Amino acid sequence: YMTDRASIESRWETAKQEMRDLRMQGGGGYAIGQAVTEWLGGENTEVAALEATREELRSEHAGIWGTLMDQAEQTKIDLRTGPSQETMERMVEAGLLTVGQIATYGDHYPGMVPDEIDGSEPPHLVNAWWDSLLEDEREQAMADDPDLLRDLDGIPSNVRDQLNRDHLKDDHEAVQDELDELRDELEETQNGPGGSIERTSLSQEIRELEEQEEIMAELRDDLGDSAGASDQYLLAFDREEGENGRAIVSQGNPDTADNVATLVPGTGTTWESVNGQADRASELRTSATNADEGDADHAVISWIGYDAPSTTEAAEEE
Repeated sequence: YMTDRASIESRWETAKQEMRDLRMQGGGGYAIGQAVTEWLGGENTEVAALEATREELRSEHAGIWGTLMDQAEQTKIDLRTGPSQETMERMVEAGLLTVGQIATYGDHYPGMVPDEIDGSEPPHLVNAWWDSLLEDEREQAMADDPDLLRDLDGIPSNVRDQLNRDHLKDDHEAVQDELDELRDELEETQNGPGGSIERTSLSQEIRELEEQEEIMAELRDDLGDSAGASDQYLLAFDREEGENGRAIVSQGNPDTADNVATLVPGTGTTWESVNGQADRASELRTSATNADEGDADHAVISWIGYDAPSTTEAAEEE
């Protein structure tokens, strides 16, 4: 309210000053200003214009004051009977409640915290839902819906990291198994008659998978056994999402860091760039820590989470 009132007062003072300037405008001083005034219809026109501005500002102030009084009345009611659901929703949207408070109040306001989630909920409600679960319920949710939770904003970073590490391990092992099968198939075609086209195709497929397998092995090695050991959090990993895949790695825990930066690479980037981008994020975090004269904790997220255009596509758009 005070900000809105200060704005109204400032606009009123500006309107008065503009009228004074009008009377004195031009190099001839008052004489020219007076001539302009007479041309506009005389001093009565000036007064009428100022009156109209004042009434407009008064009306605007009355509306703001009325809203403030309505909110004050609702606050009195809330203090007597407890906050209404509308008040709760407004406080949630404004970020005035912790997830623990949302979960507590959710018992009294059905629908405030969902019983189940499908991925369409905003992060603060996802976090409130997670916070409302008992430990065994969380473990059950992680077992039932790992693919939903591992890439869902609002789920704690350490939980997403654990689920994504498990997914990376499974996917890496699946690639290794597929490579073994393709190599066996290639060996069979080499020992048989003909099949040069098939052998060429198999060889190309094997080379591409070998490159992916090496990237995944390097990523797993870099991440270490746990986030607690490496201070790296795998927030998303999916080789097949979209055209370029998805890989999000945070250097430091973004949930607890004082400052969080995000690196979003551009043209030509795919999930296979994950290790190089993670190195860039690590360097940026080190630079931020070295430049910080205090003891703030920093996190830098390497975000490969969208289909970046190729160099050709970017040139065509320009």
